Amino acid sequence: MKVNRLIIFLVFTNILTLSLSVMASGWAYEAYALASKAHSAAEEAATEAAGAVNNAKEVLSIINAPPEEY
Repeated sequence: MKVNRLIIFLVFTNILTLSLSVMASGWAYEAYALASKAHSAAEEAATEAAGAVNNAKEVLSIINAPPEEY
């Protein structure tokens, strides 16, 4: 009878471990997807910031240009 309980316990713990590993892999996939979206958003923000810097440089060059260059 004790052997049957041990086998049942081992089967239950194996099923529990498998379930937890499947859940953990799902969480890892979600984390990867969110990180990928965050990376894309950061790249887009960096591109927009670079464009804004270039626009600001152009405006400053116009402001600082001598009057005859208009």
